[in-house]
Amino acid sequence: MKAENIRLIEELSVDTLSKNIDLLIGETKPEGLIILACDENQYNLEQTNELLRNLSVPVFGGTFPGIIFGGKEYTKGTIIMGLEEKPQVHIIKNLSNLDKDEYPSSFQNFEQEANCKTVFVFVDGFSQNNSKLIEMLFISFGLEYNFIGAGCGSLSMNPTPCIMTNEGLLSDAAVIAGSKLNGAIGMKHGWQSIAGPIRVTGSEKNTLISLDFNPAYEVYKKIIEEHSGKKVNRENFTQLAPLYPVGITKLGTDKIIRDPVKIDEQGNIVFLGDIPEGTFIHIMATTPDDLINAAKEAMETGTNCKSKKSEDRFILFIDCISRLFLLEERFREELAVINPEGLPVAGTLSLGEIANNKKEYLELYNMTAVVGCFQ
Repeated sequence: MKAENIRLIEELSVDTLSKNIDLLIGETKPEGLIILACDENQYNLEQTNELLRNLSVPVFGGTFPGIIFGGKEYTKGTIIMGLEEKPQVHIIKNLSNLDKDEYPSSFQNFEQEANCKTVFVFVDGFSQNNSKLIEMLFISFGLEYNFIGAGCGSLSMNPTPCIMTNEGLLSDAAVIAGSKLNGAIGMKHGWQSIAGPIRVTGSEKNTLISLDFNPAYEVYKKIIEEHSGKKVNRENFTQLAPLYPVGITKLGTDKIIRDPVKIDEQGNIVFLGDIPEGTFIHIMATTPDDLINAAKEAMETGTNCKSKKSEDRFILFIDCISRLFLLEERFREELAVINPEGLPVAGTLSLGEIANNKKEYLELYNMTAVVGCFQ
């Protein structure tokens, strides 16, 4: 994908978005569009739906807490990307209520497309079945394709229409797009264990209820207080919890990070992503240097494209919004290390990261840097 096919729109109106899409289509004749928008744009829903439904080409993407363009992060603005070949786009609605047996029928058309190289997956970050969807994708396709994508939504933690499709902006949904884009993907988180393993003795999807048969919040709170020297309560939980995610133990690979987002009315911990009962978890911590070094490691895998011509390559960087908050003024260092060659970069600051590289189990990650290089 050439640089001219990737454009940042900073003016916050649906009319301007529409004009820029028309301009991109007129100038580059794309066969499909990826749209990555900031939730803070506050696009008028009715106008946005009309725009998306009237597009002449397939579209997929979402709205996020932030986006990345070049070497900068944005909390307002939109990225549009023109695809040179037509993607296969599949929409899954009512994701939280969808039975797992229904998933494979949604994917069957992918098998008919022999040239599919990469599958993009964008999910509503607050849907209840995201981990199950990812599991069923892996069961259906194994290591056949590269996968990359993100959890969409708002930092308000309230469900909002956030999935971009030709049917409009959808909530509690996922969009899955098969593409002929070829490339490499790397992912790394940079977190280390400070406590564990601890057995999950009670959980329901993304809600952690008990650890070693004790209330999960009490166990978690004690560990954080001992490590940080600070008292933990409901009022400061959302400030301290991002510093101490949990890591789910996986055989032969890095721990899968889960980001705690709130305490529910029953005193249980709610995460972005499932915490399966019977698994073992660790309480994790990190430093800014470790986060930046992890992003560099992800880059070293993810930029291993076959084509060495810079004009043929671009980077898609899927990064967790929590990493921005943790790194603060050092976040630009992370953006620098993932792009040492100065390639075109587009990306998201997301509520969950989705990736595999044809070598590892497909996962829904949190607090992880995912670097994809495509050509």
